Amino acid sequence: MIKICTTYLLIVITMYSCNNKKNQLTYNIKDKKIELVLLNNNKFIKYDKITPIKFLIKNIKLSNLRILGPGIDISAKNDSILQGRILVKKKYIKGFSKYIEKDTLHVKIFIINNNVKNKGEILVPLKY
Repeated sequence: MIKICTTYLLIVITMYSCNNKKNQLTYNIKDKKIELVLLNNNKFIKYDKITPIKFLIKNIKLSNLRILGPGIDISAKNDSILQGRILVKKKYIKGFSKYIEKDTLHVKIFIINNNVKNKGEILVPLKY
């Protein structure tokens, strides 16, 4: 009986921790939030392949926001959503060493408000 209860408890804890894992495609600072949504139904992008994306913006004016990274192309925007695509070309990796490290794309985020500059990044796994 104790073995069954222990097993059940471990399963519940494991499921809870998996569901509450922080989304690595999100940047938060206080009440501000930027979430990168990959519209390819994966949690990664592939080299040399176009991936449609959305940035969901919460409590940030777009005029105060800068998003930098190789291959990021924003084609449509409104107050809370930026839509576009990412295309990371394998042959250009060496030129973007501060953005690509160990098969991870570092999307740089800058929020400037009242001369205060907050910066962070969203880490996106890259695969072949």
